[in-house]
Amino acid sequence: MVALPSDFLSMRAIYIDTSPRVDLVYLSPHALREQWAGVASGMPRNYTIIGNELIFGPEPNQQYTVKMSYRRDLTPLSADNQTNWLLEKHSDIYLFAALAHAEFYGWNDERLPLIKNQLDQWINDLNQHGIHKQTGGAPLAPKGPRSVYGVRA
Repeated sequence: MVALPSDFLSMRAIYIDTSPRVDLVYLSPHALREQWAGVASGMPRNYTIIGNELIFGPEPNQQYTVKMSYRRDLTPLSADNQTNWLLEKHSDIYLFAALAHAEFYGWNDERLPLIKNQLDQWINDLNQHGIHKQTGGAPLAPKGPRSVYGVRA
């Protein structure tokens, strides 16, 4: 078992850093137990996530260097943590979200629909930028055989 980073949100890719590299395939916790039941140890081929820990299948027979890329969770602001990536790169989103939220505390400004529309646009732009960063702007294409209406394509 290996602890996940505290800002872990979801996995993008994980592999064992060998030559050639070994990409690890996700299995559900139940499937991982079934797949590797009775296998003492070896080079991992699969992984699962339980709580905030990675579990490998089979259990590693030695130390391996595992590399991963993952989506980070937004670190909440606090007295000890006064910034995060969203505040540093998109402070306007924080400002307009605070203004929109102020309505819950009795702030009734006629500009609120404009503020909300601008906030929604900035959030949409940020989401689109994230998608573009992940795909490199290339069109998505299916990979491998696909079944269409019961026919192998």
